[in-house]
Amino acid sequence: MKKKLIDLLTLALSSLAQESRKDPSNIKIEIKENTDRKFGDYSTNLAMIASKIFSEDPNKLAKELIQRLPKNNVIKKIDVAGPGFINFYLEQISRTEILKTINSQKNLFGFNQIKGKIKKRVLIEYVSSNPTGPLHVGHGRGAVYGSVLSSILKACGYEVDEEYYINDQGRQMDILALSVWVRYIQNFDKNILFPNKCYRGEYVKLLAERLKNKKEGVLLPSETVKEELSKMLTNEIKEEKELDFLIKIVKEKLQDTFEEIKVYSLKSILKTIKKDLKAFGVEHNLWFKESSMFNSSEDEISQIEEAILTLEKKKFIYEKEGALWFRSTDFKDEKDRVVKRENGETTYFASDIAYHSDKFKRGYNKIINIWGADHHGYLPRVKAALS
Repeated sequence: MKKKLIDLLTLALSSLAQESRKDPSNIKIEIKENTDRKFGDYSTNLAMIASKIFSEDPNKLAKELIQRLPKNNVIKKIDVAGPGFINFYLEQISRTEILKTINSQKNLFGFNQIKGKIKKRVLIEYVSSNPTGPLHVGHGRGAVYGSVLSSILKACGYEVDEEYYINDQGRQMDILALSVWVRYIQNFDKNILFPNKCYRGEYVKLLAERLKNKKEGVLLPSETVKEELSKMLTNEIKEEKELDFLIKIVKEKLQDTFEEIKVYSLKSILKTIKKDLKAFGVEHNLWFKESSMFNSSEDEISQIEEAILTLEKKKFIYEKEGALWFRSTDFKDEKDRVVKRENGETTYFASDIAYHSDKFKRGYNKIINIWGADHHGYLPRVKAALS
């Protein structure tokens, strides 16, 4: 109702300004809902504010504005009170008018309907928990925050995409595949030891049990390979490099089987994550896989390599001890960051650079990341790379 009254007063003010050749463009029309209904349902001090511009008595100006107001069937009476307040008394129908609007607009009621304008596009990335295990209660904060912010921006007229970034590349996925595979073969041989640096959650046992029910013993290695690998499986791994060596040997021995278990584990965990988020009232419309940025062809390099090459051309990359480093200290980061290790493998930071580069290339007007508190250290380096 306030907007309708403001629109009517704007027309009256424009009519008066045209006739008197005054400029009231800087006047902000305000409508107040009255607590004491003897002064009407709504009132405005417009006449008192405009009196200086029109060089006229506020009381007289108020009456002139009332005369120029277009007729409206929801206004029962208008009068002038005190030094120039304009009071509006509304018909009873005005109190139920909003119900008709709510009924016609339904779920879009209250939304900012932008007509004739191109909506600004916003990308919000949130939750993005590593797909090496199910969500826990700590992920709820980011899920709620991101979903609510997305809803608010949509209500304000923005075109919003909600994205989940899937970290499905690298060492953590190899550890997951190894963990599930060991639990899988334990279903057939209880004497097999479970490496202490593998993922030990009950969900790993559940994944292995389902894999057994689905594949039976199809994924078991030959007795020779099993005997060789079982000698390497120990629950006394002390250093990460020992685990990396174990993964390397298991991958070589299992070959396609290792990849099959990795794909199965990823799909299963993502299915659970999506189910939990949906039950929580959170639904992402975009799911971006980190692994997609490693795809290349004869004619096109991967997005990861493209991002590193772009930084190299701008002299922000240097080589040291066989690795490639990004000069993040030039942008007030505490130290320079490795983007490619001496063994040729790229780091998570390299993936972050390529991913954010991809976001910008998609043409969004605004990009929002919602990260956990444990990611505060990532801000300077990511900002540096994007700069």
